[in-house]
Amino acid sequence: MPALPRRARKEEKLKPKVKHPWDRWFRKKHFKLIRYRDYDSLPSLMAQQVRNNASKRKLKVTVDVEAGTIIVTNWGTKDAKSTNGRK
Repeated sequence: MPALPRRARKEEKLKPKVKHPWDRWFRKKHFKLIRYRDYDSLPSLMAQQVRNNASKRKLKVTVDVEAGTIIVTNWGTKDAKSTNGRK
């Protein structure tokens, strides 16, 4: 098999690898991530990844970490004019 041109090899490396099914998880109102089943990093690092990916999708979430289990509540999209419950 002939070798790929240098440019083709470089373009393959540029494609981001999706490690976690964020879209599937964020379709749910509540979901639980269990260490070593759903993720391998420290719970605090994964909790930050959840927040970062929610922010990219303009979602508001709360994240609770309990002994390697991360419980996420998806509150939906962020309002441009959030009033924090005030009128």
